[in-house]
Amino acid sequence: MTLRQSIDWKNEWFPIDDATYLNFAAHAAIPRVALNAVQRSVAAKMQPHIVDDRSFFSVAASLRQTLATLIGASPDEIALTTGAGAGLAAIAYALKWSAGDEVIIARGEFPVHYATWKPMEAREGIKVQIAVPQGPFIQSDDLVAAMTLRTRAISVSHVRFDDGSMLDVPSLAAACNRNGTFLVLDVSQSCGAIPMNVHSLGADFIVCAGYKYLLSPWGTGFLWARPESSDSLRPGPYNWVSQGVESFARLNYVDPEPAPTLSRWDSSEAASIYNFNLTVMEASAKFVLDASPALIRDH
Repeated sequence: MTLRQSIDWKNEWFPIDDATYLNFAAHAAIPRVALNAVQRSVAAKMQPHIVDDRSFFSVAASLRQTLATLIGASPDEIALTTGAGAGLAAIAYALKWSAGDEVIIARGEFPVHYATWKPMEAREGIKVQIAVPQGPFIQSDDLVAAMTLRTRAISVSHVRFDDGSMLDVPSLAAACNRNGTFLVLDVSQSCGAIPMNVHSLGADFIVCAGYKYLLSPWGTGFLWARPESSDSLRPGPYNWVSQGVESFARLNYVDPEPAPTLSRWDSSEAASIYNFNLTVMEASAKFVLDASPALIRDH
């Protein structure tokens, strides 16, 4: 990929004149191109009679392709969600559990992990185990040491929200694979900021919020699942529009079947030109891809 080193960051990116804003790890500003995109989306909602099927479905399809390119995946492996928590919840509810199964999270992990898995103790009879770092930062070895034969999943961040430490994911993924343990990886603090390839990472599931380095609003995100791992997900409620077609005339309104792709796990009502959050994310993610995570990392 050619890096766009001639980009005019000040005028093309953020309309911030009185500050140098760096806190993308908390809340990223959206670029001008995203503001323009959402204005077009609002205009479409003001005149829905001029919106054809292609326009209605194209935003979701385009975003799925962009995200797939960013993480080295296939668009068919991506669900559009309302955030990392929505992706975690989908996984938690869809996996088949047995009483006594364990889920490991790290001490001090971003609270969405605890908030997702802790209620599953009462619901499914599982046990949440907290891995404690032996040094200043959580390491893959700490998580591997906490595993037992009952460990069904490890849910952890690629990059920590509190200290910025990066996990050695490939070594952890290899240990999980040997133990028959699912690795659920939260890339909210890394996707967009550094180059990423999901197959090199080796996780089974990846969740991500959009409001950080993907320059998107709250209420956006995605879920990726390795095809072999997605086969382990039990059927659940699905977005009725996600039938694998891009025409209202071809939608089944009587007894709809979900798409065979991961889009069946799209958050309800998410994939539409009228979802203004999605419109912003589509434009912003393209901007990140165009700018290049490699260039952003090296900056």
